[in-house]
Amino acid sequence: MLDRVSIEKINDPKYHKIFIGLSGGVDSAVMLDLVHKNCSKPIFAIHVNHGLNEKSEEAQLFCVKFADSYPIKCLLAEVSVQARKGLEAAARKARYEAFKKFLGPKDLLLLAHHSGDQLETALFKLFRGGGGFGLNGMPRERAIGVATLYRPMLTVTKMQILNYASENHLKWIEDPTNLDDTFDRNYIRHNIVPVIKNRFVNAEISVLNKLESDSSLRLELGAQAKEKLLTLQTKKDSIELAGLKSLEKEKLLSLLIFWLLDLGAPIPKKAFLLELAGRISSESGIDMTFSWLTFKSFKGHLYIGKKIPEFCEDTSLLLKAQNNVADGQISRKLVLGQGLESRQEYHVRFRKGGEIFKFRRNRSLKKLLQELKVPPWHRSRLPLIYADDELVALSAMSGWDIPMLVADGWMASPDSEGFHIDFVLKDRFL
Repeated sequence: MLDRVSIEKINDPKYHKIFIGLSGGVDSAVMLDLVHKNCSKPIFAIHVNHGLNEKSEEAQLFCVKFADSYPIKCLLAEVSVQARKGLEAAARKARYEAFKKFLGPKDLLLLAHHSGDQLETALFKLFRGGGGFGLNGMPRERAIGVATLYRPMLTVTKMQILNYASENHLKWIEDPTNLDDTFDRNYIRHNIVPVIKNRFVNAEISVLNKLESDSSLRLELGAQAKEKLLTLQTKKDSIELAGLKSLEKEKLLSLLIFWLLDLGAPIPKKAFLLELAGRISSESGIDMTFSWLTFKSFKGHLYIGKKIPEFCEDTSLLLKAQNNVADGQISRKLVLGQGLESRQEYHVRFRKGGEIFKFRRNRSLKKLLQELKVPPWHRSRLPLIYADDELVALSAMSGWDIPMLVADGWMASPDSEGFHIDFVLKDRFL
């Protein structure tokens, strides 16, 4: 029942071990049986116990006994899912994180999603909305941590799976949560898909064909976007606005989507991307947030960043080897013959406005930060180093290529040790 491509994939010499996601349901039970018959490599099962229903322990015990009958070792992971909303997504995230802990760089994880699951996923993504081009389902192959995830049964129907299980006298258990219509995918499975199939008999085949054709077109558009992106990028997370402005709307959207995919970032809905594209074209008001992403413009570039809280703090703290402050970390290291002289204690403060910095002459801190190209949204959190009430140094921000500056008269002498001070934020894709 596995196609030739899947059998070749499973037996590819570059994968040393095969792992099978085993829930105890008929789909994963059939896949384990098929893989066992078609692969001579070391095979392991992984069962993730979410603890979401009264039969969780029963399912775990069944999976251990079922795998052992081959014999295949079943690895167990118990996860705690805490979510008031989005329980389904939280459980999925916890499950994939659990998988990663067992996988190495030369391992292949197999999941038993079939054509019916693919149809449900495509409908779920369609109803939820998204910025990607065309109809989109689950990828047959993708990375999972350092390993590879593969779905060998995406073209196999549920009826084929049930017939195989019956013919081979396989046992399985039913997960009671699969009947819970409060989960979106279950609602689609039990209430929408049957109605569609009753009216349109070939709906599943038609959707799968559409997924395949749209996937091919996405690859083609992605290749074009990648080529253009390479010519415009200045950093992994920044790109020239002038180059973006010159693109037609659809090509601009494709490039933005490919860029986000390349960063491993979530894809906003099309309405958000259209709004962003409009602001790029007019180069005005590019300060937008989606999920944990930020989109900002500065000095002719568009930056995609990781959202961190707004910061405005009137505080003073002793400069130590490490300080966690302003949603980042200040590090102080001894260096020979450079940096801030290390003869006394210093304090860290933040901008209030009107500061003067003695660097070759008295300089307005406001203008100096502009010259250093400190992004406007970070100027309030750049650490200022004080000796008593005198501003003696500005911390570096290595993630933004901003150097440390030491005020006149405070530089370490060539034969003495000084402090190099750096402030690191986790807002960039570097």
